[in-house]
Amino acid sequence: VIFDTKCRVFASNHDEEIRYWSSMPPPQALGSAKRLKTAISVAQVWGLGPYHIIAETMSRMHLLRAELSADPSMMVIYGGAGSSDELARDMFQNVFEVSSERLIRLTDLHGLASVHNLHFADWRMVGKGGELRRDNGTLYHYLPPRLILQQLNGLYHSKVVKDNIQSPASGRTLLWISRGGQNSRQVPDAAEVDFLRRASELWGEEVVRVGRPFPKMLEAQQLFFAA
Repeated sequence: VIFDTKCRVFASNHDEEIRYWSSMPPPQALGSAKRLKTAISVAQVWGLGPYHIIAETMSRMHLLRAELSADPSMMVIYGGAGSSDELARDMFQNVFEVSSERLIRLTDLHGLASVHNLHFADWRMVGKGGELRRDNGTLYHYLPPRLILQQLNGLYHSKVVKDNIQSPASGRTLLWISRGGQNSRQVPDAAEVDFLRRASELWGEEVVRVGRPFPKMLEAQQLFFAA
């Protein structure tokens, strides 16, 4: 939740699913909040699996690239209820060239910070007449605008160092993108093992499981180029 000195609350795109009032810090905690001069917040209350990092968090970073490059002292607050911190840090450093000294995890702030000049980017669903729409729980709010995704895709391609991409040693590679470790929409562990064994028999080669921890940028590029 972002709120200012006038007590105006700025809800993120997750506002339809979060009971903000149940997780707000008590008033006495505000005085001990870490103080920052200027920062970007790309923290998300949840949705920190690899897809959300690659598509959502980095879309917000892309929208704020001008602000980020204009101030070399600007910090980046990231993280939330997820476990893809290493992937996020890797992409901040290799895609957006943000030094590790400028990165602050939300958990290291104990979920609370006082920022004099805060930047945040988000998107909303709007109708044909420009009116604000709600998605009524359909999860469309997870989807960044198409133009931003296209620009982000171009940025990712520009960061590919093709000399470092190794061709597969032999044959074809089949990737299985696993949701193991998630609490919903996943194949149970035992069933996943059986599935991968059967898929390997049908494919004729080993099936590479990609899950947690999700590979860093260069390794991911190598896997997907080989697939």
